[in-house]
Amino acid sequence: MSRGGRNTKVHLMVANETTPILCKLSSGQAGDDPEGRILIENLPDYYKADDIFLLMDRAYEGDKIRKLASLHGLNPVVPPKKTGSNLGIMIRSYTNVGMKLNVTSDG
Repeated sequence: MSRGGRNTKVHLMVANETTPILCKLSSGQAGDDPEGRILIENLPDYYKADDIFLLMDRAYEGDKIRKLASLHGLNPVVPPKKTGSNLGIMIRSYTNVGMKLNVTSDG
């Protein structure tokens, strides 16, 4: 069901395409940002290093989650929201990181 019906969101943190690290379920109406912060706070120390990039969906684009990721030794990489004031700078930054990681982007 959707459009006001019962549904569930799956929030997943993975090391790569075959290695899940953490998984959290939430109600369909729950916001993504708070759930993402819980995953970052529970990330095992093994994955906290300056050279690890945290690729996130636009739903996790807020300053709070970026600061939290940085505090945990991660480099947050989020495609910018289309309404951002420094959109040009962020698109170039995201594209450059994507190239380093062999991740394709629309930007």
